Amino acid sequence: SEKQDKKAAKAFFEKSLKKPSNPNPETINTDKHAAYPPAIEDLKKEGKIPEDTKHLRVKVLNNIIESDHARFKQPCKPMKWFKTFPTAANTIAGMEAMLMIKKRQFKAMKNYETEVQFVHSLFGITA
Repeated sequence: SEKQDKKAAKAFFEKSLKKPSNPNPETINTDKHAAYPPAIEDLKKEGKIPEDTKHLRVKVLNNIIESDHARFKQPCKPMKWFKTFPTAANTIAGMEAMLMIKKRQFKAMKNYETEVQFVHSLFGITA
């Protein structure tokens, strides 16, 4: 869209890289949007992304990622989406957590060895 630019792309990547579940990427797959390459180059220059990180601009490679969104959209449609942003954020965070457990992605995070530790961290429960 007209509002998407290098600044927005850079902000998106910075936010994504701050998450503990996203280690330093070896490869970044994006579509062919013109804002991504300059944003990634800026982040490399600033040392936020390793210099040897590859950037692949092939739309087909994003299909797996894009199809992941369907898991969220499907249950949201009957609810007629969300009334407030906090409700949406909390619901989607919970759905993401359940999907991460299903895919066993929590094991990639250094802090968690079991599903129980991961769930306890989500809800602030101490073991």
